[in-house]
Order: sequence, then structure tokens, then C-alpha cells
Amino acid sequence: MRKQLTKLISTITAGICLLGAATCNFSERSSLKANAADYEKKGESGDYTYEVWNQNNEGEFTFENTENNGFSASWDSISNLDINKGLSYPRDSVNAYQLNEYQIVYDLDITTDGNAYVGVSGYFTKPTVQFYIIEAWGSWQPPGDNFADAKIATATIDGTTYSLYRHLKLVQFEDITYPVYWSVAERDPIEADKPTHLEGTIDILSHFKAWADVGLDLGNLYEIMFNLDAYKSNGSFRLNSLDIRASVESELVDDKFQSAMPYQKHDPLPMDKTGKFISVDFESGADKFDGLGEGSTAAVTDDRSFSGERSLNVTGADDTAAAVFYELDPYDMPVTDSEPHYYQVGARIFQDSGHDVFFNVDLIEYSIGASLYKTVTNLGTVMCGSGQWKKSGGILFSFKHNPYHKYRIVFTPAEPVDYCLDDFYIASGEAEYIFNIKNFDPDIRGDLNGDGVINSLDIAACRRAIMNSMGVRKIETSGDVNGDYMSNVSDLVILTKYVLGTSSEIPASGNEEVLYLGDNSITDEASCRSFEVKGQNIIRERLLTVLRKDYSFTSEWQHTDEYSCKNCLNLSESFDKKYCRDSVISYSADMKCSGDIDVSFYGYLKDGYRELFFTVYECWENEYTRRFHDEYKEEDSLQVITINGIEYDMHLYEVSSTSAHVTLFRRNSPVNGEEAFHIENEIALGDLMKFLPESLQSRDMISYIGSEIKSENSYGYADFKKLSFIKE
Repeated sequence: MRKQLTKLISTITAGICLLGAATCNFSERSSLKANAADYEKKGESGDYTYEVWNQNNEGEFTFENTENNGFSASWDSISNLDINKGLSYPRDSVNAYQLNEYQIVYDLDITTDGNAYVGVSGYFTKPTVQFYIIEAWGSWQPPGDNFADAKIATATIDGTTYSLYRHLKLVQFEDITYPVYWSVAERDPIEADKPTHLEGTIDILSHFKAWADVGLDLGNLYEIMFNLDAYKSNGSFRLNSLDIRASVESELVDDKFQSAMPYQKHDPLPMDKTGKFISVDFESGADKFDGLGEGSTAAVTDDRSFSGERSLNVTGADDTAAAVFYELDPYDMPVTDSEPHYYQVGARIFQDSGHDVFFNVDLIEYSIGASLYKTVTNLGTVMCGSGQWKKSGGILFSFKHNPYHKYRIVFTPAEPVDYCLDDFYIASGEAEYIFNIKNFDPDIRGDLNGDGVINSLDIAACRRAIMNSMGVRKIETSGDVNGDYMSNVSDLVILTKYVLGTSSEIPASGNEEVLYLGDNSITDEASCRSFEVKGQNIIRERLLTVLRKDYSFTSEWQHTDEYSCKNCLNLSESFDKKYCRDSVISYSADMKCSGDIDVSFYGYLKDGYRELFFTVYECWENEYTRRFHDEYKEEDSLQVITINGIEYDMHLYEVSSTSAHVTLFRRNSPVNGEEAFHIENEIALGDLMKFLPESLQSRDMISYIGSEIKSENSYGYADFKKLSFIKE
């Protein structure tokens, strides 16, 4: 078995040294013998650079540059000998697509009793890729049996069939991986101990094109070398002649790869003032849209629409979810200096199945060549209620433009159902868009059924939404009128007054609510506040959080392995200093949780370099937290204290003369085995400090103070109607 030995760092160092015109002791015709240690040598010979590398202390070898840009070598009982000769390029100066011609013409003789191969080796950068074009080998055929499943295609180049491989290589001492591409000629192996003559022309450009055809990414050229690699064998080699014919253009040479490019290059589409550069309302057809999968069809219909008179009707077989895709031309998309480039996609969806249906939105990237290359990236999930148009909003996605791949935006319902699409768009996702954030922006406030007018039908829709959300959801947009992201009686009152004419407007809530979908982390430097919510990347429609301007919030999670929510006031960099006497943790919350839950308040207090950390558990249902408490109880290190009429078990741990931790566990749990419960309290930090030793009471300047909710394997909500840390 041929053991692949990496020399990535030495190879890169060699290229940098050569390109920097480093001095070298090799003459035009020099020879060497090494048998004591690892050997590595780099130099220049005519127009070419060369590298010689012998691994470990084993064996003997000779190397000599020869006429006609060649070299001769012999080896005996070596571990691994690697010799390269060819061209190197300054890093990131030449892209593979700038090549107009690149041919390596060679003539060689080789004799070996075992493992050796000859051909071309090289590297790309951006992305980092190592590649080989193998013309002949001895007892071991690259890339080896371990990578037999990595074969992705075959290609015939100049009458020779090559097997194409791609696998990942681990550089153990760097703990990184990068892909390796192989083109291996399908020829008979070199016979052991029999002199073999080979000559020919390796058309590098044709191999690059074959790799691009099967979906492999090409990058910037770092080096392309004629290569001899021998492993645990004996042999001799003579490269009688080497001629590299290269032509590099200043721009990309697209026509050399045209058969692999599915889209014709053109200028990006212009953006309107909202950032949209693609907008389809289906009034003039459904260009670039089609059904995806067996039985799925997509056709323009005038039976139903949101805007205009037409929409796209998507139907499928009775037992198959009908998917529809938009063919995404990457040249349509404006780019910026940022990397990666962000965009957003949205549409309106209508379905009348009689119940809610989830729709997945995916980005599919694939190759049109012989490879099975394909990636599917889930961009988001949209929950569409029955009998109304659902606005998906801007679903953000990043996009790495590869002109040799094809792209599709796909909408797929989670179950077999017919549906309609309208007002599809793709827009910029740059600075104007914040990931996973939605402000209240209905087309017409109060138009709940999406028919463009506000009337009694909207009142009926509001009543249905209130009935559906009672006892089930805290965050509900289908009946929301005033923008607080809840469907409740206040929405019905506002809407009824407007429809009856007793009110001339539909007022907003005034609390500046923002809806966050999925995992989010927000920092507001002006108010020194930060907010973080995580659900371990569950479907973002199943983790909803409404954050209000006073940093009270409502969060709702569905079936997540691990849920956490942090709300923190950070004064560490603030000129407005606050002390324990200024702080009262005041909160009021309705909560529901199907599993164990911890609700705690924490902080960091200091006096110069001396510090004090505190944690107050108001709920502590988690098994780990209970074990934490019980260990202290067994150690008899708990003290019972009372703050604001509530008893706590207090544990004090002084780590050192400058650092201490105090932990409080509320004795009467507000949960009491119920899924739904109410919790509220006011905790004055000044009262807490009175129970600490005098040596700690001076550590009273607040660096930060916050709240945290943690739950595992559960669903529920946390509705904090009030949450403040500093006295009003």
C-alpha cells in the first residue's frame, strides 16, 4: 500500500524561496548523494525551478540536472523520494481560467522494481487544492485502493482515457484538510526491473477543463511541475527533455471552458431602491420556473393571484410533494467587495389544504458534466396557513459564484399539496438587510386575509387566529394588527373599531417590536445591551423571539435539543458607572416548558482588580444544577438567607484573595411540576451584599449583569413582560 506523505509546508516554502530569488548551491549540472537525514533542496535550472526531497534517514539517491531542461536520478532503499521540475508563480497572480495554452512535452526513461509514478503535480490556492496528472506508475496505482470510491468520472484527452478522482487530504501536523484532484491514465503499469520509455504531451488545459466539467473548483496557480515520486523502492530515471509551452492572458479566457459554462457571461441586473434585482409577478409568464421531480408541474394560472391577475400554480402527484424551482443565473447577481456575497429570496405562497403546511426553501448547486456533484443547502422554512397568502420575507443566503455550476432556488412543501406562488424576488442581502430579523411590514395593516382591503372578513380571520393561538402560542402573526407579534383581543378590538368606522386609524403598539427567527445574537453599544438566543440551529421558524425596545422579550421554541436565551447589560466599557446600590433585578414573566428549565440571573462585580461573580437561580430544574446544589448541601456549605421575603440557599466560594463566587438557589420553586407557570421578583443587589463577608462587600461596582434561560429536549415559551437590572 502506497503511504501518502505530505510536504505541503516544504513545497510552499520552496516556491516562495525560488520566487524570491534565493541563492542555491546547485550548479547547472550538479549531483548529490544523501544518506544521513531528511533532504530538501530547491534551485533554478535555466527557465525552470526544481525541488528534491528525500524523507527519513533511509536509502541513497542521486540527482543531476541535464541538458534539454531534464534531469537524471537514481534511488536505492529510500523511504520516499520526490523530485519536481517546472514553473512556479507568485501567489494568487495567475488564475487557472487565464490559461490560453499550457502543454508539457516530455521524453523519459524509467526503471523501477516497485512503487514509483511519473506525471505532473501542482497546487492551486483559493481554494487550496493539490493536483496530479499521472502518466505512468509501477506496483502501486494512484490514488490507491482506499480512494477507489473517490472516482467521479473519466475523460478522454488526446486519445488517452483518464480516471478522475477527488478526495480530502488531512495534513496532520497542521490539522487541516484540503482536496486532491487526480487524472490517472488508464495504461498498463510499468513492468518491474524493465526499462520503460515514455514520451508525449500533457495538455494541462484539457485536464483543467475536465475537472471543471465534473464540478471541481479551480483556483490560482501556485506551481505546475513535472514529477517523479518513488516510495520504498529502487530504480533509476532520466528525463531526456522537458518543454513547457504556456500562454497566460491578462483576463479570463472563457471560451477555452465554454462547454463547461452553463450561463453566458453578462453584466449584473440593476437593483431598484428596495435592493431587488429580480422580481417576478407572473403577469408575463414564468421564465426560468419549472416543476422539480416526477409529477411536479408549474404553470401560470389566472385562478388566483396576490398582485395582478396571475400566479404560478404548482401541482404534483397524489403521494408526492410538488417542488418548483427558479433557475438562478449567477451573472444576474450584483456583487460587492464583501466575501461571501449575501442575497435574499422571497415569495408569497398560497395553499388551501385546511391546515398549516411547512415549505422548505433550498439552494441546489450542481454540475452539468459527467459527475454526480450536487449540494443542497437549506435556506429556511416557511409556515403557510391555509386559505391565505403567506409572505415568506427575505430569506438570506450566501452565494459563491462558480460559473461552471448550475443553481436553482427550490420551494418544496413538507407534504403533498397543490399551491400557488406570486411576487417572487431576489434582492441584495448586504448592509441594508440584517440576518433573520423582521420588522412589522404588512402591505396593508389590518388586511389579515391578504385580499387588499380591510373589512369584516379580516375580523373573522382575526377571531380564528386568536382561537388558534390561545394556550398554544405566544407569538402569532396571522391575527396581529398592531405589530406586537401576538394575536389577542386587543387586535380584535382595534380592527373592529376601524371596520365599524368608530376609529379612523389602526395604531401600532409603540414598543418597536422586532421578530427574530432562529439563532440570533444582537449587541446595542448605545444602550450597553446584548441579547442572544439559540436553539442549536433548529428550523428557524420553530424558534421565534420578539424583542422590544426596553429589552423585555417573548421567546418561543419548538422541539429543540438545547435552548438558551441570554439578556445582558454590559457596563465594563461604559463611563456611566453603576454600583450594587443602583441595581434591582426586576422581572415578571409567564413561562411554559415541557421539560426541565433553569432561569437564572448572573453578574460580575469588582473593586479594582478584586472580583466577585454571582448567580441567582430563580428556577433550577436541570439535573446538573440540582446535583450542583445537592453537593453543596452534603458538604454543609449552604446558608439560608432571605431577600425580598423569599428564602434562598446561598453558597460562597472564595477562589483566591482576589476572586470569589456566590450562588443562590431559590427554595420555593415557582415551577412545581407545571408546564405553565408565572414567575416574578425584585432582587436588590445591595440586600445580597449584606450577607457576604465585609472583605467582599467593597466589590460592588457592576461590570455586567444579565439573565439566562436554559432548557433541554423541550418546547415552550418565555414571555418576559418586564425585565430590568438598574433602578428606574
